[in-house]
Amino acid sequence: MPNISDRVKHFIDEHQLFTHPQTLVVGVSGGADSVCLLHLLDSLSEHYWLRLHVAHLNHRLRGPEAEADARYVQILARQLKLPCTISAADVRSYQAEHSLSPELAARQVRYAFLADVARSVGAERVAVGHTADDQVETVAIHWLRGSGLAGLRGMRSAAPIFRLAEADVPDLEGYGAESGVTAQGPLLLVVRPLLALWRRETEAYCRHFDLKPRSDSSNDDLSLRRNRVRHQLIPALEGYNPEFKENVWRASLTYAAEYDYLEAQVDALWSRLATVGDGVVRLDGEVWHETPLALQPYCLRRAVLTIVGHVEGLERVHIDAALGANGPARARMSLPHGLVMMREPDGFVVGLRDKLEQRLRALDRSFAPQLASPAPLLIEPPARVMLPFGWQARFTWASPPANPAAVGSFEAYLDVSAFSPPFILRGRLPGERIAPLGLHGQSKTLQDIMVDAKIATHLRANWPLLVVTDPELGEQPLWVVGLTVSELARVTMQSERVLHARLSNS
Repeated sequence: MPNISDRVKHFIDEHQLFTHPQTLVVGVSGGADSVCLLHLLDSLSEHYWLRLHVAHLNHRLRGPEAEADARYVQILARQLKLPCTISAADVRSYQAEHSLSPELAARQVRYAFLADVARSVGAERVAVGHTADDQVETVAIHWLRGSGLAGLRGMRSAAPIFRLAEADVPDLEGYGAESGVTAQGPLLLVVRPLLALWRRETEAYCRHFDLKPRSDSSNDDLSLRRNRVRHQLIPALEGYNPEFKENVWRASLTYAAEYDYLEAQVDALWSRLATVGDGVVRLDGEVWHETPLALQPYCLRRAVLTIVGHVEGLERVHIDAALGANGPARARMSLPHGLVMMREPDGFVVGLRDKLEQRLRALDRSFAPQLASPAPLLIEPPARVMLPFGWQARFTWASPPANPAAVGSFEAYLDVSAFSPPFILRGRLPGERIAPLGLHGQSKTLQDIMVDAKIATHLRANWPLLVVTDPELGEQPLWVVGLTVSELARVTMQSERVLHARLSNS
């Protein structure tokens, strides 16, 4: 079929999929798409100086049907006089071991197999038979997940995966999610020469050449998300617009161009923005604040890609939460793959949790007041006390504040008319309680107050409290610094003796 062959050749040339003589692994399942791909590439192999090697993996999910697929591919390769590697993998065991969906488990094992074959035959690239229909389905799935441009652009005509020795690996290629470079090995590209062809065209091609491709019964299994999108969602949307698939396919090209432009902008500023260490990327705050909002999510994606080599599992919801798109940005947030993003006074740090653990503790303490130890310090106002990590506490006599709403987080006005100095600055005691303002005399444990305020566990023991001694009640906390004031110290305009306590970090 000259028209299909010419269109595929044009697509290959436009995207420069084959620029020099090389060995090319062709993934062939036995279905119409991959059979069409193999037959077309065989007819074009002399033109592009390609040495084709056929690869087929039996996922052991469909019993005799899958075994028949493998025999079909082996016979087809023999007819075309092409070398062929056929293997099998226990995808169900891999799925159970790694708690994955059936689709994701099969995909991970399949790409690991293709990468192994490529390495064994010295190939730089692997060709797979994804079509325009697959592209539309991928974009629809990403749209349902709330993806940004990175997902809505769909699959790339060429995208990197890794040369892998084992199947026990992360989902590196992610069926459209691109991967990056890590120390795991030299890059291997997966190429998709049929992305401009529709499935109906690959089926017509196979009929024209009497190739008799296999039919995969699992493609009708509606328990799989992609099949529901293919057989239910897309036909329903075509009921609203018969050109739905063509429109989505064209839109994916636009999204891809926009994504590439944004990635180029990240390239241009990355050397000024990022400092890369062992499992850690630091983003400079000054450069970050100069970075357009539209570009910041792509900078965060680049940081994750730099550390773990891929962005599989990093969703738009993670990026929006980390950057505060739907509310206040958090000082520290967990990301997929054991990563943590945290704010520093002069920027951000993204890194593997174990690499950042000591840094996290030091950073927490620089932002949170801490005593050198829980032991008591006696306070005779006016007084100043130096605390670790640049913090200091000041205690002075004052009048009731004219505007209580303007009182800062780490300061308090306390009515101490009923108490006499010295006051005590110390850490909490086991089971200690306070009656916070606004609870009408009801008390809470300091443990509950700190948990509710999301104070990190390792900060609680040395969190400062201002305590007084009552002749009848004993020691009573008046102020849990930065968190709450006791009802015992409520200030009114009639208060006769007011202590102004303030902590600051120089």
